[in-house]
Amino acid sequence: MKKFLTLFMVAGLSILSAQTFKVDLFQPSYLAGKELQPGQYKVEQKADKVVFMRGGQMAEAAAKAESTGKKFSTTTLIFAVRDGKQQIREIRLGGTDTKLVLD
Repeated sequence: MKKFLTLFMVAGLSILSAQTFKVDLFQPSYLAGKELQPGQYKVEQKADKVVFMRGGQMAEAAAKAESTGKKFSTTTLIFAVRDGKQQIREIRLGGTDTKLVLD
């Protein structure tokens, strides 16, 4: 039986445009099976996916934008821990009512 644990982590955010922003990861995290090391990442929201980029490193995952009806004060990453690995599951965009739900 797999145990899921949701963790909340506030991420640094700089809105660059409606579809591009920056987040800081403070510990190793996984996105679509790819490990992302701690550091600042440029994140692009495209039609049906998000792309994390840092230096030559890139990871992407399918994502669905949802409106929550309430504005988030800060950008927050929601994680699920599976098999001891912290996986990014959702991004709540600070200053908006939008959350990106990742597959």
